[in-house]
Amino acid sequence: MTIARWIVGLLGAVSVLVVLSSAMRTVMLPRSVPARIARAAFLTTRGVLRAAALRSSSRRREELLSLQGPIGLLAQLASWVILVAVGFAAILWAADGRPASLAGVGDALRESGSSLTTLGLVHPYRPGGEVVVFVEAAVGVALVALVITYLPTIYGAFSRREALVRKLSVRVGSPPTPTGLLSESWRLGRFDLLEEVWNSWEDWFIDVGETHTSFPQLSFFRSARASMSWVTAAGAVL
Repeated sequence: MTIARWIVGLLGAVSVLVVLSSAMRTVMLPRSVPARIARAAFLTTRGVLRAAALRSSSRRREELLSLQGPIGLLAQLASWVILVAVGFAAILWAADGRPASLAGVGDALRESGSSLTTLGLVHPYRPGGEVVVFVEAAVGVALVALVITYLPTIYGAFSRREALVRKLSVRVGSPPTPTGLLSESWRLGRFDLLEEVWNSWEDWFIDVGETHTSFPQLSFFRSARASMSWVTAAGAVL
């Protein structure tokens, strides 16, 4: 039984390291790198919403597809928390001497959840379990810190992307078209000032290329209205 506990504890430690690696690659690295856990959670959510959208009306379909980005993001965060909690539960079951029964596994899961959220509602049996609890509490705080930096970064990049799209829709109308941009500039007497448009959109393309490569989830954050799509706006300016 001791060997089985060591194997379960080792598998739990490996799973925790894999999840933390996925979280750090998703949040901290300034370039797109494979993060299978985050990708699987996001694409699963996207698949469910797309399947529901296929059976809906056009208006309802647009509402469902607009949820791909936000719900997919929450699914990523939830998958990290759940998998870390399960991994530490395996470590605690091995290190804390919990009974080898369903009740013992349930106690380990409760202890893991209590430690990850730093509530301290369940206490370990042995000193080995206390060490694991302290480590898990530190991991929980680190995950919270990652989320605090991750979400503002995502929504900050989204706001920057949409600001120029909205400005173009005010100037040209929705949806924007190349001929509309040229004709409205001529009508307003600003045809000679189109260089201002090109300069600002050149910066926009650079920013979108960087942010959407580092955070591919941004591609699924849709604009406020379908007629103001950032893809349509980019095509019109190009």
